[in-house]
Amino acid sequence: MNPGKLNKRIKILPKVGAVDSDGYAIEESELTTKSIWSKIETVESKGASYEFEEGNSTHSRNTNKFTIRFRTGVTKEMVILFGERKFEIVSLINENEENKFLIIVGVSIE
Repeated sequence: MNPGKLNKRIKILPKVGAVDSDGYAIEESELTTKSIWSKIETVESKGASYEFEEGNSTHSRNTNKFTIRFRTGVTKEMVILFGERKFEIVSLINENEENKFLIIVGVSIE
């Protein structure tokens, strides 16, 4: 893949309420944010985007694919922040097992 396509800035951070390796809650001030370049694609398949009703309002959830340079330490216990939107990480894929690019599938959080 052409690294020039990594043209969107995202942040990867732990979920609020995350715990450290000893089982203690991580204070919000201790949360480290990783700001990295990414390629963002909307996943277009059946079930990738849907709307649901909660109370008196309708919400929508979208699935996006984020491609970043390979890095260790990214887990499903983290969230992606793109602008004002948050995405829950549902899948991590080491593209072709080459340790060059990491594909992250995320679902938008309302």
